Amino acid sequence: MNQIEIEKTLKELKKELQQIKERIKLMEYKFFLKKRYLTIKEVSDYTGYTESTIYHLTAGKKIRYHKPNGKTILIKRKDLEKWIESHPIEILDELRTEPFPINKPSNSNQNNNSDEY
Repeated sequence: MNQIEIEKTLKELKKELQQIKERIKLMEYKFFLKKRYLTIKEVSDYTGYTESTIYHLTAGKKIRYHKPNGKTILIKRKDLEKWIESHPIEILDELRTEPFPINKPSNSNQNNNSDEY
């Protein structure tokens, strides 16, 4: 095998390795989506909150969790989604129940002297 063939083979192997890595990543993601229970790390990855924040939420009993072996904290995906959905931020259209009020002159500013203006 000459130098050119070696370089070509090496290039092909690198390409195959990259494809394998991408497939593994996709498989891990699909597996993650099917998991019913998530670890603190997985909840952190899923929500973007730090692990410390998730621990504080569980310690403060703000989010339901399970400790099957007395040590590892697991959070059911449905409970996590329910917790997330229970904290919506109202959008302006939902807050507006009536149109903006029209500024009307108040009676206290009116003068009884009709000849002033």
